[in-house]
Amino acid sequence: MVKQAMSWVDRYHDQPLLVPLSCWIPPKKVERILSFTLPEWRPSCTILQPTYNHQHLLIAGNESSIGLVYMYHITSQLLIRTFKGHERRITSISISCDGSFFATTSTDCTVRIWNFSKDKAVHIMKPHRGRVICSLITSDCKYVITGGTDSCANVISVENWEVVHSFKDHTGTVVSLALASNDEFLVTGMFQFI
Repeated sequence: MVKQAMSWVDRYHDQPLLVPLSCWIPPKKVERILSFTLPEWRPSCTILQPTYNHQHLLIAGNESSIGLVYMYHITSQLLIRTFKGHERRITSISISCDGSFFATTSTDCTVRIWNFSKDKAVHIMKPHRGRVICSLITSDCKYVITGGTDSCANVISVENWEVVHSFKDHTGTVVSLALASNDEFLVTGMFQFI
């Protein structure tokens, strides 16, 4: 087949017929779709999370206003709403798959549940004995899972906002969470181990 392709190029065309797909071909550069600068933004640890419909962007981590989450409309770059409630640095933002609510975690040891139409939290929880570092919402929106400095990963029911299961076998701070196989398996990560 390669000989046939080379023969075709030699006789009829000056461009190769077969294009190698190996890594030595430099990829096409992707042009920037959109960028904008936030006025008076002093980043410390910026957290970005697009909304379910990808029309808005939730942003936290402004050093000059710790504990706030900003919602910007992406296309117009307008600030739509500011969510206020955390007293210390926000560590994660998770949005439900149906776009009905989102969760934030913070070094103030709280998990806050927000409705997109209200600027105050609709639920405030303290599911850990220390700072809360990460969060995740299951694909069926029935559970919020959090990880913290108390070496635990907690599963919180959205129905009554109580911890229904706690994974306490970690040897350090739980810094990341992931779900696999249709929410059947929970993968947790620490600084040293997965």
